Amino acid sequence: MESWNKYYGGREDTLPGRMVFIETADGEKAATATAYHDITGRDKSGSGWLHWVAVRRERQGKGLAKPLILHVLGIMRNLGHTHAKIPTQTTTWLSSYTCEIFAQKLPMAGQSGSFPGMNIFV
Repeated sequence: MESWNKYYGGREDTLPGRMVFIETADGEKAATATAYHDITGRDKSGSGWLHWVAVRRERQGKGLAKPLILHVLGIMRNLGHTHAKIPTQTTTWLSSYTCEIFAQKLPMAGQSGSFPGMNIFV
């Protein structure tokens, strides 16, 4: 609950249409990601932030992350963001690796990638 309160507490009204879940046929939550923004007030760019991407351990390696991330990038674009930031936990090698591989698959332009209608910063 500490992390929830830090990032979303008091902002729950902003989550519909931004927080996405992939569910199994049985309704179990398998993965989630959020089209969010900087809540610290330090980033004045107006960029959307790909936030809190998570896939249940038993569902990892099944190809859920890429379509989930692409869907959330589309939500950010539809919300009017023209830039996206994709932070990662640098202490977790797998999330850093996944983010790097995903960024390499996007058409790159200099230090940023592109997604129709957006620039991506990793």
